[in-house]
Amino acid sequence: MPTDELLTIVTYGMITSFGTILTMNKSAKDPVKIQTMFSTIAHRYDLLNKVLSLGIDRHWRKFAVNQLVKRDNAHYLDVATGTCDVSLEIINSFKGARVTGVDFSETAIELARKVAKRGGVEVEFVCSNVYDLPENLEGEFDIVFTSYGVLCWLNDMEEWARIIAHYLKPEGVFLLVESHPFMWVFDDASEELNQKYSYWHNTEPISWEENGTYADENAKITNKKSYEWQHTVSDVLNALIKAGLTIDEIGEYPELVWAYTPASKRVDEEYFRIPGDPLPQCWSVQASKRKV
Repeated sequence: MPTDELLTIVTYGMITSFGTILTMNKSAKDPVKIQTMFSTIAHRYDLLNKVLSLGIDRHWRKFAVNQLVKRDNAHYLDVATGTCDVSLEIINSFKGARVTGVDFSETAIELARKVAKRGGVEVEFVCSNVYDLPENLEGEFDIVFTSYGVLCWLNDMEEWARIIAHYLKPEGVFLLVESHPFMWVFDDASEELNQKYSYWHNTEPISWEENGTYADENAKITNKKSYEWQHTVSDVLNALIKAGLTIDEIGEYPELVWAYTPASKRVDEEYFRIPGDPLPQCWSVQASKRKV
C-alpha cells in the first residue's frame, strides 16, 4: 500500500486490497466521500500497502507491467495513477516510454509529482474523475492500462469502455489486470468459500458503513458509507466490444497477489492460491483498436 509520501497506483478505480481510487460516475453515490478518504490517507498509503501486503506490493506492480505490450517509444495512459509507482515501473522497463498519469485526488497528484521528480523522470499528471476525463485531457495513446480493484468502483461499464476506446490510437492496446469477478461473490472475512454476494450486476450498489478504510483502520473519516458494484465477465467484455474494441486475449489465473479471503494461502513470495485451485482468482483482458 517506501516513504510516507507515497499513495499507490494505477487503475480506473480502486485497488481493492492495496491500491488507489480514481473515480466514481457522476451519478454514483458519495463520490466526495471516496475522494476525501484517499486524500486523508495519501501521505501514509504506500507504507500501509507495503506492510499490509507483507511486501508483495512490488510483485503485483511487476506482474501488471509484464502483461503490457512491449513497444519502444510508446505513450501510456496510466489511469488512477496515485503516486505513479506503476508509471515509474513502466518508464524504467520500456525504452522511450512516456506516461500520462490520471487520478481524481489532488493530494495524490501532488505527491506523484514529488515521486516523479525524486525518481528523475517526467510524467504528465491530470487530476480528473475518469468519467470527466474527455473534458480534461486531449490526445490519443498507444497503450491504456488499468489494474487490480478497478471495476468494483464503477457503475457504468459501457461509459468506462467508451472512454478507454476514445483514448486509444488506431492499433492501440488496452490492458486490464483485475481480480476475477467470480471472487467477488465470496465473503472476504470467512475462512471458507462462502457465497455472500450475487455474481450479477445490479444498478443498486452493495453498500456498508465502517470506521476507517480498508487501507487504514485508524483513518479519521466523516463519510463512513462505501459503495461497490458487481460486474460479470460478460459485462466487461461486451462493453469493450460495444465500444469498438477487439478482444485479443483473455487470461485466467489461479493465483492472486494478495489474500482475497482467509482461505487463500501464500505459495511463494509473490502469490496466494486457494488450496486445490478450485476457481480463478485473477484475470486479464487485452483488447485493441483496429484501423478503420
